[in-house]
Amino acid sequence: MKSKTKRINQLIVGIFISVIALYFTVRGLDWETVLKGFSAISIQWYIAATIIMIMTIWLRAYRWTFFLTPTDTPSVYTLHKGVMIGYFGNNILPFRLGEVLRAYSTSRLTGYNTAYLFSTIIIERLVDVFSFFFFLMGISLVAPLPEWAENTRIFLGIVIGGIILFFLVYYRFHKHLTRYIDAKQGRFWQIISHLNHGFIAVFEMKYRLYVFILSIGLWALYALVFWLGFKMFGLNLGFMAASVLLATSSFAISIPSVPGYVGTYHAAVVQTLLFYGLDKSTAFTYAVVVHLVGFLSLTLIGFIYYIRTHLSVRSVTLESEALK
Repeated sequence: MKSKTKRINQLIVGIFISVIALYFTVRGLDWETVLKGFSAISIQWYIAATIIMIMTIWLRAYRWTFFLTPTDTPSVYTLHKGVMIGYFGNNILPFRLGEVLRAYSTSRLTGYNTAYLFSTIIIERLVDVFSFFFFLMGISLVAPLPEWAENTRIFLGIVIGGIILFFLVYYRFHKHLTRYIDAKQGRFWQIISHLNHGFIAVFEMKYRLYVFILSIGLWALYALVFWLGFKMFGLNLGFMAASVLLATSSFAISIPSVPGYVGTYHAAVVQTLLFYGLDKSTAFTYAVVVHLVGFLSLTLIGFIYYIRTHLSVRSVTLESEALK
């Protein structure tokens, strides 16, 4: 009962935040300019952005193979289906069930334990965060920053230094920590144990530098989608602006919202483009179109895989409860 009440509260909070974000985003728009913006989109650049977005899923699936047990590693295509189903879940289902759905569907496809797969996804996300800050630091060193972001390099340096320090301390004491965790019982500690061993596996991974490079490449592709968005609208903005949009939108979608990050994503993109001198109506049109690039393609393909895997929302919800 408490779990159900908690989920309802989470849904209400997400809806409230999305509605507020959308209200402030659409307030004061010139709808005639918005409609003209939609009609002026370059279809060729839209298709190119969609292809790049789909490529990111293949790259993410390929990178996932390095986080799994070396023996009997499933094919990239199989993992690709699991990742796609996960994106479908995040875009359509409430309660942010996408990652659980990804782990559960991949378990059905491969025979791997769901809890183990879920722990590798958590490790993968931590690698994403680490590589993301390195990507932003690299871009900030080679591309000019806007005046309002002049302290970004200092912030990124502090964050990267903190992450490196954490991993150094963790690795220094990981044997003691492992003994403590492995002595515990229960589902929660089983997940923590998988997570801990996943951390250790990252340190001992033979191709960890390669995985890090793949992660940087993944973020570069995401930024490329935003840059291709500029091309759709004929905007004279560079790759640095695309990377800033990637950063602000990535932080925004971590905020509770309705499925598909509607509202929070659009608010972040619009506010960022206002800093770059765009009018609000053009910025809103851009936000909607670039959001649709990923939403439509990944949701459709993920839904097809979801149906073919014979999953149900109820079974995913029950698995989500079991992972807690």
